[in-house]
Amino acid sequence: KFSHLESSELMSRLTIYTHEYLNCQVTKRFKRELEYKKIIEKMIMKFLHNEIYVNYEMPHKILTDNSVNLIEEAVRYFMSQLQIRYYRTISYYSQMNRKIKHLNKILSNMLMKYL
Repeated sequence: KFSHLESSELMSRLTIYTHEYLNCQVTKRFKRELEYKKIIEKMIMKFLHNEIYVNYEMPHKILTDNSVNLIEEAVRYFMSQLQIRYYRTISYYSQMNRKIKHLNKILSNMLMKYL
């Protein structure tokens, strides 16, 4: 039922959505900062809906880094409408990031063997 997508594949799909959305929606007169933020918010909402909610069951929580794109009002409103809790991690710490990546790799391998 659930397809397994690596984080790199999800990021590449997010990049594709970014390019598609920017190519369709942005013209030279709309490159001001406010419009750009709205475009990024819409692109993230489209990605969350089309790649996460459609391929997997509805998440109860979303855990992200402290990226500015994911803490904007439109995305928060979108997640509140779907009753999804939003958690942010601590600021970037390179030593901890390596440990978390290693742990995620171990957990991913365990899940692949289990499934």
